[in-house]
Amino acid sequence: MKLFRLMGAAFLVALLHATPTLANKEEVHSGTVTFAKNAGGYTYLKVKEAGKEKWLAALPMSVAVGDKVEYAGGDTMKDFKSKAMDQTFDSIHFVSRIHVVNKDMPKDDIHKGMAGMPM
Repeated sequence: MKLFRLMGAAFLVALLHATPTLANKEEVHSGTVTFAKNAGGYTYLKVKEAGKEKWLAALPMSVAVGDKVEYAGGDTMKDFKSKAMDQTFDSIHFVSRIHVVNKDMPKDDIHKGMAGMPM
């Protein structure tokens, strides 16, 4: 039993050490905010990227229409019903890392390594 616990702990340690490397390989996207609203514990953003608009959801943040954002990671949900927005999104991407370009980056491990990543 102790062996299984030790192996499990070793696996978790290895996984945690691998995570920053995996995060650095994620593609960084950028776009211009065309809509932003804080609702229900999220910031909902519509971002124009490469001529197309897409919906994003992120942890609450300070962002305004016209700001340029860079983001990476997360998952896309189809037919997502937001009670807070009273809207169903055909597709919305819940991002794991996002920041407004030319504003101070948060100084936490989630955003570490995002600034200066190739676009």
